[in-house]
Amino acid sequence: MEKDQQANQETALTAQIKWRIRLALVFLTVLAIASIWVTNRVLIDRFTETSRNQAELRLALYSGTLLSELRQTAIVPQLLARDPTLIGALNSGNFSQSTQRLISFVDEIGAETLTLLDAEGRVVASTDRTRLGSRHQDAPYYTQAMGADATMFNVYKDEVGAYNFIYSRRIESQGVTIGVIFVEADLQKYEHAWAGISDAVIVTDNTGVIILSTEPLWRGLGEAEALARQLPSGAIQRAIQTTSDWTAVPADAYLRGEGMMRVESRVAFRGWRMAGFRTYAGVRERVNGF
Repeated sequence: MEKDQQANQETALTAQIKWRIRLALVFLTVLAIASIWVTNRVLIDRFTETSRNQAELRLALYSGTLLSELRQTAIVPQLLARDPTLIGALNSGNFSQSTQRLISFVDEIGAETLTLLDAEGRVVASTDRTRLGSRHQDAPYYTQAMGADATMFNVYKDEVGAYNFIYSRRIESQGVTIGVIFVEADLQKYEHAWAGISDAVIVTDNTGVIILSTEPLWRGLGEAEALARQLPSGAIQRAIQTTSDWTAVPADAYLRGEGMMRVESRVAFRGWRMAGFRTYAGVRERVNGF
């Protein structure tokens, strides 16, 4: 009888120990999962903030470079409007050396195109020789310059949908307007440079229309419309494919259903704004590699 009681006690004790072990294992498992989740959350927040700071810094550099290019180009028409050689050519009607004169300036200042118009809006000299003889009397960069004493700026959309950024100024001789000089800022080179990284970058004017973009199909659209309607290509598409469905943090914007980080910077020029989009691929890789 005593042996039976002892056996029962041992069995009960063994069962009790097993339950305690199971509870301990469950507790340790829950604790491990919670620790991993908290650590993962902390790492995600930290790396996301680091990535956002880097993106904001990069965008500020882009914005500064763009503004510097615009300011540098803005000075050129004022200088050329006083050039004695160009004034003499407009007065005499002899433009045999004028195109070469403009080409020499392009090499120095790095503008995309320099063009000289006579008083009727006809191209009489240009670094782009295909323009010679064409007429621009209805173009805003001509009409506005003819009626103003200052350098005028225009964003002009051409027939293929590309945006041209033009500074123009009238040329006077003895108080009489004899022509217009206009200079195109080469901002497209920045689109190509920005496209070399895993970001999509856009610049919008004061109405919210995209005038510069690493994604050519986005130009001429509003930001929301571009993200909703147009598929990305190039670097941003490759980054999206790499990121897959990883949605560890709330996204600022969505592109093809994928969460994107969005950062914005103000360009101190005519209400322009710059926005950059990047995937969370870098954050994911750093978290997974920790």
